[in-house]
Amino acid sequence: MLISSATNPRIKHARKLLRQRKFREQHGEFVVEGVQAVAEALAQGWRLRQVYYHDESVRSEKALQVLDELDAHLCIELTRPVLTRLSERPDNPSELIAVIASPRDDLARVPVSNDMLAVVLEEPRDPGNLGTVIRTADALGVGGVVLLGPTVDLYGPKTVRATMGSLFAVPVAHVPDVDGLAGWITRIRAEVEELRVVATVARDAGAIHEQDFRGATLVVVGNERRGVSDELRAACDTAATIPMSGSAESLNSAVATSIVLYEACRQRAARG
Repeated sequence: MLISSATNPRIKHARKLLRQRKFREQHGEFVVEGVQAVAEALAQGWRLRQVYYHDESVRSEKALQVLDELDAHLCIELTRPVLTRLSERPDNPSELIAVIASPRDDLARVPVSNDMLAVVLEEPRDPGNLGTVIRTADALGVGGVVLLGPTVDLYGPKTVRATMGSLFAVPVAHVPDVDGLAGWITRIRAEVEELRVVATVARDAGAIHEQDFRGATLVVVGNERRGVSDELRAACDTAATIPMSGSAESLNSAVATSIVLYEACRQRAARG
């Protein structure tokens, strides 16, 4: 099948998925651009609804492999002008652009065990920060990321792009409020030997290297502007801070999360 018009219903649907969060949520789909990200989605078992490509632009072995592995009816060829119209990078569109089904928003996707390590982000608003946290979680082998309260759209193009494919490797779920999170924490405590819920704060807490991250742990990170809310802090067992000797008063939330997760993984590696 070759699509040569940007007014084709499939292309209009994909472009609307790119532009409108409500439309993404209504249809349970989002758009991913880039060979590596599409290949990762396929490898991790996500449902690819369509993959768009321009035959003369497909050159890499990985792109050819993705097209070869998919059912032929899912792979739709576009003319170069239509691919350019669909791409967020019209000057240099990727070889592959895919429409992917978003998974059910379920906390059960985050694995629970005696050595679990997961992150709770309260009201993240910046797609770049969220994408960086997901990438860091993937790099360090963290079990999952939980988004709390009103958040930036996980499946918006800026967030998806910032994850650089890690979105498909790390379970990410959403919980609407602290009560919902507290209920999930209670369920975890019934399944594991001991769980520590650690809030990251800017001051008035022990240093992160003084905390014990070796057992089951939830690392709680606050909103970029306000930090951890009082209500959420009350649901945590303890708090920790990153010692800083320079003049900066605070760190970017994604950077802070990365430092705390690295410390947790360092302790776990030292435990052997």
